[in-house]
Amino acid sequence: MVGILLAARNSEKYLQEQLDSIANQTYADWRLFIRDNLSSDSTAEILSEFSQNHPAVVVESCNALCAKGSFFDLMQRAEHCDYYMFCDHDDVWNADKIETMLAAMVRAENSYGSVPIVVHSDLAVTDQNLNVISQSYFKHQKIRPNKNRLNNYLYQNTVTGCASMINNSMRDLSLLSDTDGVIMHDWWIAMTASVFGRIVTVPQSTVFYRQHGDNQVGARNRNLRSYIKFVWNQVTKAVKSGYPLKPDTVRQAERFRSVYKDRLPQEQLKIIDSYLALQNAGRIKRLRIILKHGFLVNGPKRITAQIAAAVLLGRPKSQLV
Repeated sequence: MVGILLAARNSEKYLQEQLDSIANQTYADWRLFIRDNLSSDSTAEILSEFSQNHPAVVVESCNALCAKGSFFDLMQRAEHCDYYMFCDHDDVWNADKIETMLAAMVRAENSYGSVPIVVHSDLAVTDQNLNVISQSYFKHQKIRPNKNRLNNYLYQNTVTGCASMINNSMRDLSLLSDTDGVIMHDWWIAMTASVFGRIVTVPQSTVFYRQHGDNQVGARNRNLRSYIKFVWNQVTKAVKSGYPLKPDTVRQAERFRSVYKDRLPQEQLKIIDSYLALQNAGRIKRLRIILKHGFLVNGPKRITAQIAAAVLLGRPKSQLV
């Protein structure tokens, strides 16, 4: 059975479309686990009605959690499933999404055995009315999904939770009771799988990834002016912060090292330590570490901005005497 994990909060605007897309899946052996984070709109009523007619369980929650906390909580509670999928309240799934992802998972398990595995697919980027902006999120964001080693995930995540499936081994290994230091559940899972398991990419889109409000993945304008503007803005942010790394990625790397320190191979420990060393390195050493270990983001604009910031920034202000 496939357990589908859905976190919702004040989701009435788009929730019904997502639920309908789950109900209409070509693969029928699924169970939906839902955490409603104390919604004040009609979300609870929509979920209650759906659960009366479909294999769905609304998990009782006495407190509101952020997205990562909600999904880790659902992973903990949704036991006795063979596989798990993450579901955003505002997307719409392709009718064969579960079938497609499960087929890829079974092939991976036949090849690699019972190791922790995460399967993730491409997404179709849409506006709030599901008009397609780009058929491929990977191409839209210049993502190279084959860059899936730990050094790639320390700085940037390219595994999107709502387009992912994990097996039981992956669930058990990545579970945390305390999510302090974790940026997002899918990022943590990707890092864990890159060291201890396998990451498998399904090249086709399996979900309509709705963009609205703050949930934007970037403009489509790709001319030289927009390129320069993007790079300038990113470098300016880095210079103003005074730090060559995003502080949340540092905290996450430190937490990852702490959680798995007794299991991490020496090579992976060195990679994490090298990443953390970027905080205090001077310009030349910083650039050398980035290039040596491949601590590079996806996409030429982001790489340009990253290298420019690495060269322009001195040591972090807190490190100056």
